[in-house]
Amino acid sequence: MVMDKAVVGFGVPMDLPLSLRPVRRQQLALGIPRWYRAVMALILAALAGGIALGGARPGFLAWTLLVLVTLGGLYEERWCFDAGARQVAHRAGLVLAPRTTRIAFEAIETFRVAAGERSADLLLQCADGTLYLIDRRPARRRRELEDLGGRLAAFCARPLVSD
Repeated sequence: MVMDKAVVGFGVPMDLPLSLRPVRRQQLALGIPRWYRAVMALILAALAGGIALGGARPGFLAWTLLVLVTLGGLYEERWCFDAGARQVAHRAGLVLAPRTTRIAFEAIETFRVAAGERSADLLLQCADGTLYLIDRRPARRRRELEDLGGRLAAFCARPLVSD
């Protein structure tokens, strides 16, 4: 797919579909599923427990795994669609210092589902041509992205376009 401007993506591609849930009366949040942090905490506990019970001094691999699992558990990817404030806020990065971008509903031109050979992307396109990557799924799950895009487009009163 040829685009006028580069797609702005903030986070680390994780092949983890984001989940949509209502937050408050006029807000929707699209982010990493809640079960993900629980699984990461269990893995971290298992690694730390194994190291503690092992009695030996942890090696480079053990420390590397602990750091990677900790960083994975602290990673945040969240889109908050706020009808009351008429804006979208995107937070990505480590929970301690995420990068935040705010986009006014009025700046949104369309939501777009773009299909490639292997993956389908849900994009937010602004009137100035800037594209934001909201979610990516395997091409066989394109229908899920179209449903998600339709819900977000309706919430923001903007059209959904499928390529």
